[in-house]
Amino acid sequence: MKVYLTIILIGICITVKLLYPLQNEDFNVQIINEKVEKNESNELYTVSVTLKNNTNDTLRYYTMSCSWWNFYSVDNHDYKIKTDNCDKNIAKILKLAPHKSNTINIILTRNIEQVDQNKQFRIGFRLVKAKDTAGPLDFFQPKEDYILWSNKI
Repeated sequence: MKVYLTIILIGICITVKLLYPLQNEDFNVQIINEKVEKNESNELYTVSVTLKNNTNDTLRYYTMSCSWWNFYSVDNHDYKIKTDNCDKNIAKILKLAPHKSNTINIILTRNIEQVDQNKQFRIGFRLVKAKDTAGPLDFFQPKEDYILWSNKI
């Protein structure tokens, strides 16, 4: 009975984390700019996304040298993050000083023919903190991560 109860509790915790990701007020993600271009079948959105460190400590967090886009998601299924080919992909640790921010441009694609009228979306950033003593290979060890959601545009 204890084993079944433990399995059920673990399943509930995982489900809650996926459905209700932790919002951390120490860090926030904001969309600060959006530019739209159109071609025959797609709309291309260039979105400037800013991660801000609101703490008094330097934030150390993981990304990947090529597949950095795996740390981002969109809450509207009509939008897809544009990816590039990647020949060498390694874990990297980035640093963000206290009360500073880092802005990147993400290109989203949206198929014009198969979309709802709902054009609003948010960008989610999967923040995976790195300990002060961590190196890039520690990325593959279990760690706590947060999904930080931007403002909706």
